[in-house]
Amino acid sequence: MFEWHWPPAYLPADQEAHSRWQAPHTLAVMRLATFAHQSGVGEQFARGVFKLAFGEGHDISQIDDAVIEVAVDCGLAADEARSAPAKPGIKQALRSATNSAVARGVIGVPTVTVGGQLFWGDDRLEEAAAAMV
Repeated sequence: MFEWHWPPAYLPADQEAHSRWQAPHTLAVMRLATFAHQSGVGEQFARGVFKLAFGEGHDISQIDDAVIEVAVDCGLAADEARSAPAKPGIKQALRSATNSAVARGVIGVPTVTVGGQLFWGDDRLEEAAAAMV
């Protein structure tokens, strides 16, 4: 089983700052994920980017060559992957998806739905997995 963890570069150095810590801003990569979803490779792209960030400790707050490589590995053209996040249609699609998630009760990530029940937070992933059985 793959072990997920925040890369050290994302975490604050001291405990006091840790209480105010927030996940890195990944809007550009979320827009690229929206484009990947529309292209039929959203799950494959998400898994690749998650592995890049949580498995390899890569900073995904920017779309760089490593993120583009994940997109290309999914079958997306590099030039389209680089330009898609700036397109108004992609921005609106992500906005709509976010609004829909909020309307369903999602308040943060990760959120997992099992049998109509929402499980929010990293500390609830094992409970969500158990509910799937």
